[in-house]
Amino acid sequence: TSILGRWGGIAISIGTMLFCISCMTSYIVIGFGTLASWFDAGGIDVDDTLWKRAVVTLIYFVLLPMPLTFPRSIKFLSPFSTATFIAVVIFVIAMIVKAGIMLPYPAGQKPEITVSKMGMGIFSAISIYGLAFAMPVVILPLVKPYNPSSWKRSLISFSTALFGLVFVSVPGVIGYCLFGNDSKDVILDNFSSKDALIIVVRVGFFIVVTCSFPCIGQSVMAAWSAVIFGTSDQGSLPLAKRSVVLVLTNIIPLAFAIFLPRAGPALSIGGAFGGCLVDFFFPAIMWMKLSKKKLYHWQNILCILFAIFGLVSCAIATYQAIVDAIDAFSN
Repeated sequence: TSILGRWGGIAISIGTMLFCISCMTSYIVIGFGTLASWFDAGGIDVDDTLWKRAVVTLIYFVLLPMPLTFPRSIKFLSPFSTATFIAVVIFVIAMIVKAGIMLPYPAGQKPEITVSKMGMGIFSAISIYGLAFAMPVVILPLVKPYNPSSWKRSLISFSTALFGLVFVSVPGVIGYCLFGNDSKDVILDNFSSKDALIIVVRVGFFIVVTCSFPCIGQSVMAAWSAVIFGTSDQGSLPLAKRSVVLVLTNIIPLAFAIFLPRAGPALSIGGAFGGCLVDFFFPAIMWMKLSKKKLYHWQNILCILFAIFGLVSCAIATYQAIVDAIDAFSN
């Protein structure tokens, strides 16, 4: 706000809120998908009709993610940061083990793999990766106050993004090599629901997405609190006012998750605004606002190009995400 003014601050808050809500929606979808796989292992299909999916999603949400948003402080979730790291490491190891088992391809069973592809879909990929890049910055101060040193914050943000890239790219490439163009949004959904190793991985990720929901929810609650009550400190609100914030924070991702069978469209829509604007457009604009150099200085010219890229990427990625979401709702 001090750099871009009131409306610029509001725009950044809206972009942050959108990508947080999209993440929260995807966590519920992934949580339901994990439960559905366990039901399927027992011979019960809870994903064949909308009402079954809605009932299971609602029960899961009311029993686990939603109550975790009630405490005014989420320091009780700190131990789960270690559990999350362990779960991700197990996931990467499991994918490497699966590659060792399934590769090379049996005769006649090689999936269709596209080595390279250039099209409008690249902007959706940029938006989702931009979303992942912004996530460490949002998460850092939530569980407990982090060191105010900008250098230390930059270092931990960079290292988190770097580790995230490794932990995403390794299993992502392996998963695509195993299943090709038919690979699903969530890699684990490609495997049998009765696969013992994948069941262990799913248990870990079920805990991860369930505990991540209230962490991201803190940013959303702070944004709603600032918009409605004029303060971002939602933890200090009286019970009646905080109840309003809690309802808005929980009801929106739940409503989308009930009708959205895949996590990809939710991440694309949030990434279009949160990733493309918050990562590309606003930083470039803020740099130019703070810069004392002439507008035609090469640094400012690069920032202008970067800002234009952010706007164009946002527009195209939003269009692609809406089309994808409509297709997901239709099917």
